[in-house]
Amino acid sequence: MCALIGVDTGGTFTDMVLLDDQGRLWFDKAFSTPAAPDQGILNVLGDMAAAGAADRETARAGLLGRTERFAHGTTVATNALIERKGARVGLITTTGFEDTLAIARGPIGRTGGLPHTLAMDFIHTESPLPLVPKRWIVGVHERVTVHGEVLVPLQQAEVEQALSYLLAEGIESLAVSLIWSFRSAAHEQMIREVARRLAPDLPVSLSSDIAPRMGEFERTVTTAINAYIGPVTDRYICRLQAQLADSGLRRQVQVMTSSGGLTLPERVQRQAVSVVNSGPIGGLVAARHVGHLLGYENVITADMGGTSFDVGLIVQGRFEEQERPFLDQGLPVLVPAVKVVTVGAGGGSIASADGYRLKVGPRSAGAVPGPACYAQGGEYPTVTDALVAMGIIDPETFFGGPAPPGQGAGPAGD
Repeated sequence: MCALIGVDTGGTFTDMVLLDDQGRLWFDKAFSTPAAPDQGILNVLGDMAAAGAADRETARAGLLGRTERFAHGTTVATNALIERKGARVGLITTTGFEDTLAIARGPIGRTGGLPHTLAMDFIHTESPLPLVPKRWIVGVHERVTVHGEVLVPLQQAEVEQALSYLLAEGIESLAVSLIWSFRSAAHEQMIREVARRLAPDLPVSLSSDIAPRMGEFERTVTTAINAYIGPVTDRYICRLQAQLADSGLRRQVQVMTSSGGLTLPERVQRQAVSVVNSGPIGGLVAARHVGHLLGYENVITADMGGTSFDVGLIVQGRFEEQERPFLDQGLPVLVPAVKVVTVGAGGGSIASADGYRLKVGPRSAGAVPGPACYAQGGEYPTVTDALVAMGIIDPETFFGGPAPPGQGAGPAGD
């Protein structure tokens, strides 16, 4: 039996869907493991494979050995960006443009990407923390014209001096964004070559590779984000690929991107910015396919997870695209992205009162400790707790009810 597997890692659950060569659909889920997301994937694979098997690891190896495609939507890049847990990034830019990230594009750098109610509250809205501190931004003398002609040549000795300073500062990743570099990338490529010689293991993100488009602020932001989350995302995907290969997978993991496409592990670090928010996009891709099979070309999708509620729109069989997507407050990017609107109202969203009104979210109980009804130490009331208390969710029958020891969820429809 050949199998196609899709796994989505959310804030609360890691969900898995399996399609076999007879068209049968199977599904299962396990708690996400935020400290090590790959463990949640191995757990749900073990649960799925263990149905009727005496040895869990052998069964998982057999399942992975039959897998022809393993697709993955992940929140690792998203979380690293939102929680500001990425790499220490150094930025090299053209002399005179060192403050591009700080100046931003008017109020966009402060309020862009926020809900309208917060964006208009100038008194209480604080500027976001910079991805690259000013002391790790260095300018080099060079200039390329709008036509791609070299007006001021870049000197290798100055590049070496800039890199030596940044390396001494302890940077873990390098972003390079020079003016008009998308017209001529020679200077950025020279910086990468010098970096490879001085620090062979240093990840380097070039704006001429990541976002070769006009707009120095957005281009620099996109490149800095890629450098910031690239090492974290790459380590995770490489570790996952290695663990799955050791467990029997003979194919490469295919990672979902924000445009609805797929990328491979060796390209993740170079395209890390395109992996942010990849999880919800996978739901839209599936919804478009199902809608087409049913004869519907106009579809509204709603995806309620443990942490968020995501809504997407498909019109005449096409996704709605974001002209200038924001990955977080003040961080517009120049990458293709399917539009998904997200609010903090999932099953694990915590209910609270401020003395005047009841609020739900955006805080979430997540996978650990989870809603109170999970009996894992959660003390705050969540949406799931309310549904259980009202009888809308019956723990004995929800999601097929508790599985017997050693058995997975089984095929959909059972």
